[in-house]
Parts: sequence; structure tokens; C-alpha cells
Amino acid sequence: MPTNTFPNGVSAGDATQTEAVLWARSSVPGLVEFTISTLPDFSTIVGSATANVEDPTIPAKVLISDLTPGTTYYYRVSGTAPGDAETGHFETSAPMGTHAGLHFGVSGDWRGDLAPFPAIANADEQNLDFFVKHGDTIYADVPSPAGPDPQAETLLEFSAKHAEVYGTTLGMNSWADLQRSTAILATIDDHEVTDDFAGGASPSSDPRFAGSAAQFINDTPLYENGLGAFLDYNAIRDQSYGASGDPRFDGEHQLYRYNTYGADAATFVLDSRSFRDAPLAAVNPTDPSDIVRFLTQSFEPDRTLLGRTQLDQQF
Repeated sequence: MPTNTFPNGVSAGDATQTEAVLWARSSVPGLVEFTISTLPDFSTIVGSATANVEDPTIPAKVLISDLTPGTTYYYRVSGTAPGDAETGHFETSAPMGTHAGLHFGVSGDWRGDLAPFPAIANADEQNLDFFVKHGDTIYADVPSPAGPDPQAETLLEFSAKHAEVYGTTLGMNSWADLQRSTAILATIDDHEVTDDFAGGASPSSDPRFAGSAAQFINDTPLYENGLGAFLDYNAIRDQSYGASGDPRFDGEHQLYRYNTYGADAATFVLDSRSFRDAPLAAVNPTDPSDIVRFLTQSFEPDRTLLGRTQLDQQF
């Protein structure tokens, strides 16, 4: 079970051949140290990094580099409390051109009021190369013990929802067990912010965002708080788009990632919400003219789900 200092356990994510993000939420302010070894007893240390926790609601994350491909790494996370530490392990991706085989897991859609998630209780025993969190990692728009309001709005409210799903319920913490044993790939769907939002649409197109002076929903406070908490609570790289020439993307958070696993596979992690156009009006299937209207609007060449900047990304 996770310790009192690290109630959500530890995690490694975005592991490539040479890098990984290590993560832990400390309930105690102060310095958090991440120590890395290739041996489970930590008799040989190959690297370390520290992060200073000022706000216990914001987890610590560090990027570890100069790793060796196809290698199992063990990491220990310790804080200011003597002897209070958590350990985990992950494997870097296989070297380019090699055939090592690939085993991975995937899940999506979990809510705090449905914890402790027994469906993944044995996932940590499967010796997976990685596990994909495939969106709806919280339901910010559904009441739960940590957030009884129908919609989280502040960063603190969104953060509480994330801490809830990675916490211990009825003596179980399935996510902590899985994350300490397996590298994680995470992305959003919609409930990390609110149901069926379209980040590339105007705030005026959706009453939940109306009133914001932002040009796009992906610049509104509700979106920024929701996505900010998601980034805080996952072992994910902190990346942003630069000057792309597309105002939907300039300065926005980048969830797109690409990686290879030897010669066996490649992964493309997409963000299908932050830059998409506003949804079309629902079609009346009994009205031929409305069906034509819907099909015509659907095939407009500039209409987008991912946004051109993300669609053009390759590696």
C-alpha cells in the first residue's frame, strides 16, 4: 500500500529508449528525491534527481535522461520523513531494429465514486511494456466523494478528482499497484474538462464556456484548470507548441507523443479534444434534406478533429 507521505503511490511514464518521466505526489512539503538503479536492491545508483514540493496538491515530476534502451530500471522516491519511501520500476523501449515482442494494456473511463477499480487489480502482474490511460481519467463533470459539485471548476477541484482516483479505497489501490510496475502513456478524452467539449471552437458556441474573452475554448479557465490538473497528476512530459502559425496551437499544451518499440511497433499518442472544431448539429435521420446538410458539413475540407498542426506531426 502507498505510504502516508506518498498517498497516490509513484509512477513512471513516457518512457522511450533513453528517457522517462518519474512522478509522485508528496503530502509533505519539501524536497523529494528520485533515485534510479538497474538493480532492485539499489546497491548501484545510476542517477538521481530532486524536486521541491511547495504545494502538496501538486505532484513532483522529474525527467530522467541518458538511459539505456531495453533495460529495466528501478527507482526509489523519498521525502523529508525518515524511512518513508516508495519504489517502482519500468522498462525503456527496445533498441531500434530489434524484435523483443510487445505486451501492453489499455483502459479508459474511471470515476472516483466507482473506486477501487478491481478490473485492473491484476494488471501489475502481467509484465507489461507499457499501459495506456486512454482518456476520461477522471469525470470532472460527475459528483464524487472528493468533488460533490456537478462540475469541477478550479484547479484545486480538478486536482482533488485526480487524487481521488489514485487514492486508496476499501483497502485497495489498484492504480498505485499498476503504476509502480509499468510505464504509463496517458492522454485525455473529454471528461478531464467536461463532457464533449471542443477545444478549437469559440467559447460562445458552448454555454459552459460562454462569457470568456478567449478566442478558443482551449484558452478558457475551465479548460486550463482541467488540463493543468491532468498534466500534474500523470507522469507525462511537459511540452507546449511554439509559434505554429495556427492560433489554436500557439503556446498550447502538447499531448502528442511518438515512440518506437524496437522493430515491433510504434505509438502515436493523440489529443483529439483540444483543437477540434465545434460539433455539427444533430441529424434528423428521417429528413433527407437534413441528411444532405449533415453530410455536406461533415465533408468540408477544412473541418478538423486533430488540427492541422497536430495532424502534420510525425516523429
